[in-house]
Amino acid sequence: MNLSLLFPYNDIEKNSKIIIYGGGGVGREYISFFKAIDYCQCVMVVDKDYETIKEIDGIPVRGLQHIADCDYDKIIIATDFYKKEFRSALADLKIPDEKIITVATGANRSDPSGFISELHYWEGEFSLRGRWPCNTISRANQGRIAFPVWIMEWVYRRSIEKETHGLPRVLDAGSGPLSMLSYGHKESLFQLTCIDPLAAAYKGLRNKYGYEIDYPMFHGVCEELLEYCGLERFDIVWMQNALDHSQNPEKAVYGLYSVASPGGYIIINGFVREGSKGWSGLHQHDLFLEDGRLCCESMRGGSLSDKYLLDDIEGLKCIQYSQNDGWLSIVYQKVQ
Repeated sequence: MNLSLLFPYNDIEKNSKIIIYGGGGVGREYISFFKAIDYCQCVMVVDKDYETIKEIDGIPVRGLQHIADCDYDKIIIATDFYKKEFRSALADLKIPDEKIITVATGANRSDPSGFISELHYWEGEFSLRGRWPCNTISRANQGRIAFPVWIMEWVYRRSIEKETHGLPRVLDAGSGPLSMLSYGHKESLFQLTCIDPLAAAYKGLRNKYGYEIDYPMFHGVCEELLEYCGLERFDIVWMQNALDHSQNPEKAVYGLYSVASPGGYIIINGFVREGSKGWSGLHQHDLFLEDGRLCCESMRGGSLSDKYLLDDIEGLKCIQYSQNDGWLSIVYQKVQ
């Protein structure tokens, strides 16, 4: 699953002029994304039905023969089908291969509408017009305001329990564009690594607003953490308000467990039953605690699932939990 598909930042520079080849659902999603991220300019859409469609959201729709008349930097083939045929047609026009970008779509593509809403949220926060401007500034400056000081109890515990020397290794899973744990990284309290399915898109947002980070942030989803990070690598695995954004929370929790070292701690925080407040965007799951167990109900195909456990994993021991004022927090230890 490659969730960086929303936009190939590694291949396209900021302020580039883009042609989208394909005016269907995928192409329209890209256009919406461009408007949300304001990273580059879509100058034209190429589609076989250009005589009928004329334009999409103010962007002219033209035929293949009009590419030669357009000033552009890259062409993105944005379609679920006929990618080889589209690339061949562009090759017939003598368009250099390095100007053409083909992205995977279809079954391997997660719901981009939810991602776009997430990017809209962070666009507001980065512009300091959102709900938490002080938090955003603190994250950007690696300050203490956004830092959850109580994580240090588990960092210190792990430091004492470890037989090896060196700083504890901390993973912020679903970190967003600026980790709330960055203060700990700056003060050398631990080694910080971040992973997020929108890491590439967030890089574009940081570039736009002039924010820089000096800790590693990689693209990845929690359901496949083992593939990205390797087995039992981190002393502390932290997840803040991100589990209910995942496609499969049960697999995501197992992913957190898999990359935690033996004796390491897994800390999950989030809103209680946020999904059922509207079942919109990425919020398709209701999380809640019952008797110290992390439970979930999910919206699937328009129907709400039965309750199921997310922490029914051998070797995952609940150490501490709380659920107050619409917020839950649970700490597990990976027992050896």
